[in-house]
Amino acid sequence: MKFGALLCVFALTGVFAAPEADILAGISTTRIMNNIKYLSGATSNIKSRYSPDSDCILAQNWLRAQFEALGYTTFLQDWGTWNGYACADNVIARKVGTKYPNEYYVFGAHYDSTSQSPWTSAPGADDNASGTISVLEAAILLKDYPTEYSIEFIAFCGEEQGLLGSTYYCNNPAGRFWRGAIILDMVGYETT
Repeated sequence: MKFGALLCVFALTGVFAAPEADILAGISTTRIMNNIKYLSGATSNIKSRYSPDSDCILAQNWLRAQFEALGYTTFLQDWGTWNGYACADNVIARKVGTKYPNEYYVFGAHYDSTSQSPWTSAPGADDNASGTISVLEAAILLKDYPTEYSIEFIAFCGEEQGLLGSTYYCNNPAGRFWRGAIILDMVGYETT
């Protein structure tokens, strides 16, 4: 998971003036693990992040609150329904660039999850709380550093139903010009 946050920060080399070492020194593996435990239900009431499940809205609201607490302009993007079910939204936190405010770098991950019994339990610590919390960690690390380009930190929903949230985001640019994107999925997954 530390790798995901590192990847986001290193991708911005040349985008901001602060030395990477100063930014990277702020990474907290304890904070990362605590946030993964919360998002995956180990220390919260979020038992399923299945897109149409009400607990996924708890996750959506928690993520939005985390970005807002950092001072980012944050909003929800309703990407629609799936099989007639209302679903949780994309959570977008925006950091406006100082020189190119309409040109964006995107750091994203899907926060929804699934399982064999998704309506009752879909904790998704690896897939994809690990990616989502890496994006949040990058937002934490970069909050005090001005950037020439704008950044959108995005927690997408609807990935498990076929990339629905991210597809909606890409099809609705709303004046954005994207310079690049890093999308993290299962950065905490380990195999033998």
